[in-house]
Amino acid sequence: MINRKFVTLTSFALMVASTASFAFDLKVPKLPDAQPQATGGNAIAMQDGIVGKYVEASKLTNTAQTELLYAFGLKEQAAALEAQAKALSSGATLDKDGIEKQKKLSDDANKAIQEKMDSGAQLSAEGKQHYAKSISPFAGAVAITTKMPNDLTAFSNAAQSQIQSSSVLDKVKVTSKLSSGLYLVKELPGYSANLLGCLNKIVTYANKNQIPVPKDATAALGN
Repeated sequence: MINRKFVTLTSFALMVASTASFAFDLKVPKLPDAQPQATGGNAIAMQDGIVGKYVEASKLTNTAQTELLYAFGLKEQAAALEAQAKALSSGATLDKDGIEKQKKLSDDANKAIQEKMDSGAQLSAEGKQHYAKSISPFAGAVAITTKMPNDLTAFSNAAQSQIQSSSVLDKVKVTSKLSSGLYLVKELPGYSANLLGCLNKIVTYANKNQIPVPKDATAALGN
């Protein structure tokens, strides 16, 4: 059965990709509004909000993926994610480069985990314990990111308004200050859809291997 949340997020990601523009005129990508959004508001403050939510989701994702990597014996990648998780937990903030690094670590981890699942790899008793610990934090990350489209739309509208109202000389500076948020506007919908798809596979694998699935995971999937 096709998950409705996955379809919604995938459609949202495709619409962002088709309309996003970072051309010379510094236009900001417009997002499809789930609800009417005002163009007012402090774009910098709104950027802080969406980056903060992304960091919270990333902490949960790193925790979940670390457990999954250990479950499948991928210790080197698990160690890299643990180091990133410690940095985020210590209060480290993420600029655009930091967000890109975090996303790459997460994407690479997901790819490795999916390859293990697709290969039919069997888990040891200890591996199943690690696997079980991954499901709730992964579901928590999905719950955060799937609720962010309206925040991204509101920020995009505010950023566009702020950039367009700036002088020609200030446009580049303003756009640079908003680069973290603009990157998330472009990348997070697809990333969120990918997380949701991964959670669906994680739950399916757990069910097939007699690993308990917590209620928050089925709730995040909309089941």
